[in-house]
Amino acid sequence: MTAYLVTFSLAVASVGLWTLRVSMTSRGHRFTGSIVSMVEATTYVVAVSHVIGALDAPAHIVLYAGGVGLGTYLGLTLDRTISPTRPTTPVVAAEDTEHAASH
Repeated sequence: MTAYLVTFSLAVASVGLWTLRVSMTSRGHRFTGSIVSMVEATTYVVAVSHVIGALDAPAHIVLYAGGVGLGTYLGLTLDRTISPTRPTTPVVAAEDTEHAASH
């Protein structure tokens, strides 16, 4: 039972950290994102090694997949809590003077 909980928890942690890292780096927090990525990579390697070592128990695969789903949700929720503003990207378009003049 404990091994199943470890599989699920590692997947939640790994994917949650990955989601948070992507969000942080997209906002320009490169250093913090790099630190989070080191922790996330370590967690991911341990999680995948744990699942591969237990392929004889399909429940580990199902629990890993469930952990990925929950980790994504929690990572996005944590990101929204930490940084409630959404990143913006300016869009520059070529001006169509004929079309713009008629409107």
